[in-house]
This record gives sequence, structure tokens and C-alpha cells, in this order.
Amino acid sequence: MDTQNGNGNIDFKMKTAEFRGYTLKALEDITKEICEMKIEIKETNTHIEKLNTRLSALQAKVAGIGATAGLIASIVVHYLMI
Repeated sequence: MDTQNGNGNIDFKMKTAEFRGYTLKALEDITKEICEMKIEIKETNTHIEKLNTRLSALQAKVAGIGATAGLIASIVVHYLMI
């Protein structure tokens, strides 16, 4: 048997080193993907914040237009009643 004359131990060490290499490569790939996801999440959050700012500005404009239209309507109704 190979295990009795020492060759089995060498084969085991080689297979262990090979497995370790595959494992390290897989962990590096996972780490890289996680970092890319973090960047995408940050970009998405930035985009959402910009959209929230624009939506708030739009809401203020619509409220202003509504108030103006209400004021004009009340003035017109007031002068039509006279």
C-alpha cells in the first residue's frame, strides 16, 4: 500500500494543498462579489436619495399650484357673487 511507504501522505498533502487553493480562490471570488454588491447598493441609495429630493420639490410645486388655483377660484367666485 502507498500509505505504508509514505506516498499516501504525500498524495494527501498535495490534495489538501489543491483543495486549499480552490477554497482560497472561491473565497476571493465571493469577497469580490460582495464588494461589488456594496458598491451597487451605495449607488442605488444615492439614486434613491436624489429621487426623494426631486419628489419633495415636485410636491412643493404641486402644493403651490393648488394653492394658487384655489386663491384664483375664490377670487373669481367672489367677484361673480357681487
